[in-house]
Amino acid sequence: SRHCEKTGALRVVVLSNEPRPEADPDIPWALSRLREEGLVEDFKVYSTPAQVSDLGIRGAAAELAEIVHAFCPDVLAFFHSGSCLLDDAGLDGLRRAWPAAVWMYHEGDTFRRWAAPYPRRALPTLRRCQAAFPFAGGYIVDLVRRAGCALVSYAPSWVNPERFPHAWRSSGPFAYDVVFIGNNVYSRVRRFPGARARSELVERLQRRYGRSFALFGRGWSGPNAMGPCSFDDVSDIYT
Repeated sequence: SRHCEKTGALRVVVLSNEPRPEADPDIPWALSRLREEGLVEDFKVYSTPAQVSDLGIRGAAAELAEIVHAFCPDVLAFFHSGSCLLDDAGLDGLRRAWPAAVWMYHEGDTFRRWAAPYPRRALPTLRRCQAAFPFAGGYIVDLVRRAGCALVSYAPSWVNPERFPHAWRSSGPFAYDVVFIGNNVYSRVRRFPGARARSELVERLQRRYGRSFALFGRGWSGPNAMGPCSFDDVSDIYT
């Protein structure tokens, strides 16, 4: 598009799956770093769930189309299936607002055909994306290929080192010898990938380390269960 030809850097609009625009600071952080390196000229982050909740699907689609038309992005990036809430009419209007944009999709969650199927409401968006970047293989890769994405490439999980610095110390004192952070998602009714293995691992860690093992997350019980924690607490817990 004209912006890339002019500056050599990308203009990017990101549709986030977070319920509030400020709920995920890592996307703006990553794009800010790319802007510092001259790879991104400018960017905007749009919380699809928040705007759909406030304006409805039609209202959010109209607002987003106005933003895209004014911003003229080179890339329109959908993060997770939770950002893919617009219907066919809204998506077609979004494409007309700035046809030159490349639509890409990033998925950081895992799905399984029967146990944890991909949400059908996200398929209209997926079918319109030219590129997809899942973090895992298998079902999700097959899905995006069947949807018609011309480019499918592996995108490893990443971390914001400023928000979660490597602060481990080789010498104590340590509050716990082993710390596990993750929700108990095991269910006999709906089987989630790896849920049983997670539950078994926690049981073994509790037996092996006793009181020196700390377990954070929802759904756990017992003397090692510390309850849920926020993302911002993770660095302090691990150190």
